[in-house]
Amino acid sequence: MKLKKVIAIVSAAAFIFTGGAFAAQIDPSPSNMTVDQVKKKQANELQIDPIKALQDLKANLQTRYTEGKISKEKLDNMNQKIDAAIKEIQEFNKLPVKEKKAKLVKGFTEQTDKRVQIGKL
Repeated sequence: MKLKKVIAIVSAAAFIFTGGAFAAQIDPSPSNMTVDQVKKKQANELQIDPIKALQDLKANLQTRYTEGKISKEKLDNMNQKIDAAIKEIQEFNKLPVKEKKAKLVKGFTEQTDKRVQIGKL
């Protein structure tokens, strides 16, 4: 009786500990790319061109207008806002790096100051 228990325990332990040796090997990185290459590829896939996105939004608004879902006034108002945003982005892209950094820091500090005054921070 003891011999049967010992054999059962040994075979169960052997089954548990050797099961991983026969598992399928999964390659975590596609086509054997390095970690840096995978990160760069993912970052490029996630980047969206803001000017292109705004132009797509503008086209979407135009189709909604032609379908009769929005009025001409609302279309004109939204187009003006989109054009202003595109112009602002293009002006920002023309700035040198130091001025871009200063502008971003200034905007961030203004927003945090507003939130502190309101009491949200």
